Parts: sequence; C-alpha cells; structure tokens
Amino acid sequence: MKPSWFEKGVLTNKAYRRIPGKDEDGLSVASSHEVAKLTITVGKGVAAAQINAISLLNLQLVRDDDDHGCIRGIPYDNENWNLAMELADKLLAISIVTLDHWNRR
Repeated sequence: MKPSWFEKGVLTNKAYRRIPGKDEDGLSVASSHEVAKLTITVGKGVAAAQINAISLLNLQLVRDDDDHGCIRGIPYDNENWNLAMELADKLLAISIVTLDHWNRR
C-alpha cells in the first residue's frame, strides 16, 4: 500500500479506488504479501482480503498469472462516484492490513 493511502497510520479507501490510465483492466492485486511489496517502490503496508468476500461484493477476481490479478467491477471515480466510494469502503472493511514499511529506491 502506498504511503499516500494512509491517514494518521490508518489505511483509507484510496487504496481501493481505480487510477485512470493505470488500472484499465481493474484494480491490481497480488497473490502474496511478498509479491505485493514488489509492485511499488515505497510502501507502508500490505492489505489482504479473502477471495470469497470480494465475490460477495459482486466483484470479479481475474487471475493474470501466479503473482498478479485484477478485481473487476469497480468503476472509476468519474464514471460513478457513489458506487466507486461504496465499493472502496466495503473492500476496506473486509481487508486485514499488515504494516510493513519498505523503500527499494
């Protein structure tokens, strides 16, 4: 999780909002804690959510390979603000966050 997704040490729903131009296939997810740490240069922690819990939100988890996948069904903020915020809040609620600072610069 990027440091900018935290406020006062607590993960916010920014972590689950798609970034236009970057998250075209869906919201990126990693298969493990260590793989997640390789996706960004500087991080503050890793969040995990059960696949079944994601599916119960009527979102689709699509596997690209053994290390990476995407959550599909989350709109961009500018497409449907209310639904994007609702899903981001729900994903945050089902997440287990492990603080783990790294900097690979």
